[in-house]
Amino acid sequence: MVLLACLPALPAAADSRLTEAWRKVAGHLYTEAGLALRGAEASRERELAEAVLLAAQQPTTDERLRTVERRLQELAASADDAVSAAALYLAGRLHQVHFARADYAQAADYFEQLANRFPDNHWVQLGLVKLGLLQLYMLPEPGGPAQRLAKADALLPRLTIPQLRRDLLIVIARSRISTSNRWMTC
Repeated sequence: MVLLACLPALPAAADSRLTEAWRKVAGHLYTEAGLALRGAEASRERELAEAVLLAAQQPTTDERLRTVERRLQELAASADDAVSAAALYLAGRLHQVHFARADYAQAADYFEQLANRFPDNHWVQLGLVKLGLLQLYMLPEPGGPAQRLAKADALLPRLTIPQLRRDLLIVIARSRISTSNRWMTC
């Protein structure tokens, strides 16, 4: 799981061991991150870090990822904070890219839950970009290109982080170009 770009969205850890663990996770140094977590105080953020480390443990199996998903669901349900938002986002990403067989509808459901519960959270912004990709390319609904583009366009007003808004705009533009090129070659 790539968390490097997402780390600013987590609350600043008062626990230096936890901060060190997140730095190690961001550098893909999972063994070292696990060692740093051993000395960290018990907290919801530590539970989130432990779930991330479990997901990164090799070999990756769907059974382990289901365990991670359950942990993330528990974290998401137990409070309304940045850890809950991160847990929903990461659960969506599990289904989008980590399970052996992706479940795009489930990933979209997590991203929509995230957007409904935490409309102003950084994790929502990341999730909206992922949701746009799913709507444009992976989900069976909406139907044709015009409907898919309209659905993705509808996400844009909710994106307030300029870089993430730009990312979705680029994806939408590429989709429009691809769609118009198909019509021109027919």
